[in-house]
Amino acid sequence: MTAEESLLRADRILNLTVSPLMMLLSLIGNILAFLIFWRSSFSTMPMSVYLRFLAIMDAGTVVTGLLPRFLLAVTDYDIRGRNEVSCQFQVYAVYVFTELSAWTLVIVTSERVMSIIRPHRVKILCTKIKSYVILSVVSVIIMLANSPIFVFFGKQAVTESTAELYREQHSDVLSTNSSSLETTNTSGSIFRPCGFRDTISQSGKTWFLTHFVKQSLLPFILILTLNSIIILALIRRRSALLKSCAKEFNSPLANKDIAKRPTEGVYAPMMSRKDASLSVTLVAINIVFLMCNFPIGIYQQIVFNLPDRYENSDQSLVYSVLVFCLYLNNTLNFILYSTTGSRFRKELRNMFLCSS
Repeated sequence: MTAEESLLRADRILNLTVSPLMMLLSLIGNILAFLIFWRSSFSTMPMSVYLRFLAIMDAGTVVTGLLPRFLLAVTDYDIRGRNEVSCQFQVYAVYVFTELSAWTLVIVTSERVMSIIRPHRVKILCTKIKSYVILSVVSVIIMLANSPIFVFFGKQAVTESTAELYREQHSDVLSTNSSSLETTNTSGSIFRPCGFRDTISQSGKTWFLTHFVKQSLLPFILILTLNSIIILALIRRRSALLKSCAKEFNSPLANKDIAKRPTEGVYAPMMSRKDASLSVTLVAINIVFLMCNFPIGIYQQIVFNLPDRYENSDQSLVYSVLVFCLYLNNTLNFILYSTTGSRFRKELRNMFLCSS
C-alpha cells in the first residue's frame, strides 16, 4: 500500500467513524439542551430564547455538514452531485447554520454583558419579544448575505492531473455518475460535483475571505472583547461584594440589621454566584467556539479551493481533521452546559425524574 493510499484510507476511516459519532452526540445533546431551556425555570429568561435557537443551529450545522461526508465515505457517492441545486442547497444550509450559530453566541454574550454592567435595566432592555425580533432580523440578514451561493457554487472543473488520476482509479465508473467526481460530456472532462465554480480568478478568494470575516474573525473579535468585559466586571463585582460584606459583618450595628435586610447581606453573594455560574458557562462556550472555528478559517485563506482526495490526499486528510474540529464546537455545548452550570444539571436531573 502506497503512502497516498494509506492517507486516503485514513481519511475514509475518519469519515466513517467520527462523522456518525459526532452527528449522534450533537443531535442527542442539542435536543436535550433545547428541552431543558424550554422548562419553566429557564423559559422566563430572554437568554433561553437564544440558547434554544443555538441548539437548533448547532444540530443543523453538524447534520448538514457531516452527513454528505459520511455517505461519500460509505458509498463513494456525493449526494450533492445529483444536480447543482442539491449542491447549492447543501452549501447554503451549512453557511447559514454556521454563521447563525456564531452570531447567536455574539448576541447572547452581549446580553450577558448588559445583565452584568446594567443589572437594574436588563429586564427593560432585554425581553423575550425583543429576543425573537433580533433573531429574526439576524437570520434574514445572514440568509440574504449567503444567497450568492446559488450563483457561485456548482460543478467545478478539476485540474488535468486530478482528472488523470481519477480516470486511472475509476475507469469502470466514469459513466455511472456515482462517485465524488463525474464526467459531464462526451469529451470525458472531469468535474467535481460541488465547489466554487471559478477556480481561476480572485472571486473565490474574495468569497472565502468574506465568509471567514462573517463566520469567524468578526465574531472572534466581538466575543473576545465581550468576554473580557464580563470577566473584568465579575472581578470588580466580587471585590466590591467582599469589601461590602467585610464592612457589614464587622459593624455591630450592621450585624443587628442583617436579619431584617437579608437581601443586602447574605443574599448578595448568592446572586453573585448565580451570575458567575452563567458567565463561566458562556465564557467556556465562547472559548471552545474560538478554538474550533479559527483553524479552518485560516486554512481556507491559504487554500481556498478544497483539496482533492485523489491529487492531494495529505491535504485532504488535514482538511477533514479541521472540519471535525469545526463541528466539535457544535457538538460539545451540551457537555459544557452540564459541566459548568449547576442549574443546568439540576434541571437535567429533574427532567429525567419528571420533577418540576
